[in-house]
Amino acid sequence: MRNTIKMFGSSDKITEMGLNTGKEGKKPNDDEVQLCEIWIKTYLSHVDKVNYELESSYHLKHVVENWLTTLYRAKIDLKNEHGEVIKNPCYVSNGAFIEAMRRLDFMFASQSGSINPHFCAVYTGARLKDKYGRPRYTMPCDEHDWRRIICPRVPPA
Repeated sequence: MRNTIKMFGSSDKITEMGLNTGKEGKKPNDDEVQLCEIWIKTYLSHVDKVNYELESSYHLKHVVENWLTTLYRAKIDLKNEHGEVIKNPCYVSNGAFIEAMRRLDFMFASQSGSINPHFCAVYTGARLKDKYGRPRYTMPCDEHDWRRIICPRVPPA
């Protein structure tokens, strides 16, 4: 069953665990939110409909973590809007990803009780090629895929 698309509102409580957990919890770490914002601004675009093929916030947070791990191993630093290096823990919480999407005005849909919303977004980043050289029209998800895009000459760790 598809759900109603909506903007984030004041009733949408976000904790480290996710959306509307029903429990009191810590707010997402701001450095993690900033790292997610950089990934989102680089690789996602707004669309009018919820993209259920893009996966939920929980899957996307893992994609961001693999991207961060690749950058860390390649010794590539990320900077905030003030030019300061953001500490890269190679980890972001589900709530940090959701909060970043909220700050960037992405709409979402979520099943009742789910802490993992889907978003009105589409992946617009680099595409991988399969073994025959044809583009694979999927988002790079694991660290191996990100390494092929970001730093193809850096050997695996």
